[in-house]
Amino acid sequence: MNKCGYRGPKPSDLTTLRKLISARREEIGLRAVAREIGMSPSGVTKLLTQTDYPYHPTLRKLREWQAKRSAGMMSEGERLGCIVAVIEMAREVGPGLSREDVDLIYHYASGAMNGGTT
Repeated sequence: MNKCGYRGPKPSDLTTLRKLISARREEIGLRAVAREIGMSPSGVTKLLTQTDYPYHPTLRKLREWQAKRSAGMMSEGERLGCIVAVIEMAREVGPGLSREDVDLIYHYASGAMNGGTT
């Protein structure tokens, strides 16, 4: 749990992210997927082979990568659903949000409203 009380993602969320990364690694290779995410190849390998929760900055990179990958594949209804989910996530985290977190939420919510372009 971090200082604002957020316990981090559920294990099932991390399992899903790991599966997506693993599948993408099979498509384009370890170095290419690491570049897409903004991590080192060894960091991606560690993420895929260990069961520890990633640090908050790493988790943010992973979620950003996932959002970019899926933005072009969503219908308008799905994008609106994502906006609602982001707002709910922000409420869950509460007043402990940093300015960087708020900017990231705004960035993806506005991108979803504009058809998935961020």
